[in-house]
Amino acid sequence: MEDIYNKSTVKTLRVIGLLFLLCMLIPTLNWIIIFSPFQSYVNILDKEFIFRVNIINQIISAICIIVLGFHLHQILKKYHHKISSLALGFRMIEAGIFLVIALLFLVVFSMLKYSLIELSVFRELVKNYIPYTAVPGIFMGISMLLFSILFYVSSFIPKWLAIMGIASYAIVIIYDSSVILNPNIGPMIQVIGSAPVGLYQIVIAFYFIFFKNRLETR
Repeated sequence: MEDIYNKSTVKTLRVIGLLFLLCMLIPTLNWIIIFSPFQSYVNILDKEFIFRVNIINQIISAICIIVLGFHLHQILKKYHHKISSLALGFRMIEAGIFLVIALLFLVVFSMLKYSLIELSVFRELVKNYIPYTAVPGIFMGISMLLFSILFYVSSFIPKWLAIMGIASYAIVIIYDSSVILNPNIGPMIQVIGSAPVGLYQIVIAFYFIFFKNRLETR
């Protein structure tokens, strides 16, 4: 078997593991703090600082998405450069859309802060946050599906873990497409659509972070 686990590669894989965790935890934190169904757009007026922290979190999330995509491309491009480049491109689009959403919220909030209660466009932005994020979610699903396929043909992770990734991101694509078609989709469907990829990202993150010694001795 080709020796792919040199010290530099192992270090990169550990960074990828950390980025997988961050790419899962930061968006989850954003949703829980600000865009939880238990809060309305009116609450944001009383929690301005938290709302602005959320915008910073979105920017950090976009940076993590870009860096993760770059590192995945670096280690997987030799298996199929065109597919890896395409996957990286989709990740860049995903990050770009998240940055646009963050900027839009900041501009609307800063310019029209004292008119938010009467401002229907802001109400719609908050109310439809999940459907809006479904758009970059589709790009994420396609991108990570392609990277998971390359993981399958490579030797970086076990085949079962790569298959888990392929299945999880396929569900993401289906789920986010469903959200766009039906914005009022139920919470149970949200859990079904989000839980598999969340579990996968935790598993692969821990695999890369805590199996360092095993990888180095293979």
